[in-house]
Amino acid sequence: MGDVLDVSSLEGGLLSCYDLENAAVSETRLWRNFLAMVFFSVLCAAFYYISYAVLTRKSKVFNMMSLGDKADCAARTYSTLHALVVSNGLLAVAISNSLWLDVLGNKAHTAEIFFAFSCGYFAFDCWVVASTRLDNWIVFVVHHICGVMPYATACFWPGCANSYYLLCIGMMVEYTNPLINALWWMDKYKKSHLNVYSWTLYCHFGMWIVVRQLLPAYLTYLIITVVSTSGLCLCAIPIYITAIFVVPFCTYVFATILTPELTAHIRSKAKRRRKRMDLLKKRRPSTGISEVAEEFDEGLGRFTDSVEDAYDAQMERLQPYSARMNEYYEQMPDMPELPEPPARVREAMEKARERAKPLMDGMHERARPVLDSLPNIDLPRNRKNLPHGL
Repeated sequence: MGDVLDVSSLEGGLLSCYDLENAAVSETRLWRNFLAMVFFSVLCAAFYYISYAVLTRKSKVFNMMSLGDKADCAARTYSTLHALVVSNGLLAVAISNSLWLDVLGNKAHTAEIFFAFSCGYFAFDCWVVASTRLDNWIVFVVHHICGVMPYATACFWPGCANSYYLLCIGMMVEYTNPLINALWWMDKYKKSHLNVYSWTLYCHFGMWIVVRQLLPAYLTYLIITVVSTSGLCLCAIPIYITAIFVVPFCTYVFATILTPELTAHIRSKAKRRRKRMDLLKKRRPSTGISEVAEEFDEGLGRFTDSVEDAYDAQMERLQPYSARMNEYYEQMPDMPELPEPPARVREAMEKARERAKPLMDGMHERARPVLDSLPNIDLPRNRKNLPHGL
């Protein structure tokens, strides 16, 4: 086998719309791409295990998490690394090689290194998600397989190293992952009341619209208007499928998770602010609002510090017991599946549920005024449904 793999037999078939001279992939490039993929997989593994070990030793909150949340927390470190390295690297390659608007361009072979990095990241993250059985892990695995197909095709399919402009645009969606991970960490570490959480949420919402709504829509537009008129290449079909799949997927997440979460956060902040101002006006009506607010903030800060100190001390005392309980739960065998109850039992349970429903409704109605009078706490909403490597 020569240094350059022969793709001339594909002319007029799979590659009729591409530049065959630059589409031919040398053995050196194939080995380089493979080594880059392995290197980044090992780097992700190092970030995962080192962060897991450090957090286990240093973070009390981390040790109180479930095993799934621990794995998810550690996985978000290399997810952030991938987003920063690959997205910025491909942006630099696109600028330095003048890839803009060269939709079918295939001359920026340096981009294949970052494509291989993404292949390594997706491969290792698939293993983490599947081995730890995170929530909706099957959905995440399917998401990763669809995401890696076009980049693996460009790196390892001889004669199909093309459409680098489309692939670079597609990887820009990773820019939202550092913000997703930051919000998840602040949720888990009980920092969602801070202003930095609000600003991170707003920035994430705006960036999602740009890089996960507008850019995929633009990508689909280029495929329909430019690529389809130049001739569809069979070996590049994964690129087309993934690009078209991204738009409805990101739109679904935007409509069902991000928008309700942002709306609930804004309403919660406004409600807390109104209750706080009403309380201040009732207690010190003759004092200026700004002075009362400042005094209230100082007192609240002192109270929060004392509560956090007491919480830390209590968690430190409970640390040995928590570690022992985690070991106990890990060693517990899986519970066997219970047989389905007989029809008579199911009917009795249904009748009991119907008889208890009016009583439960009455209890809810009587408790509602008391619950409405309590201060609202901004709990994280739907954050667990948003994967670290989305």
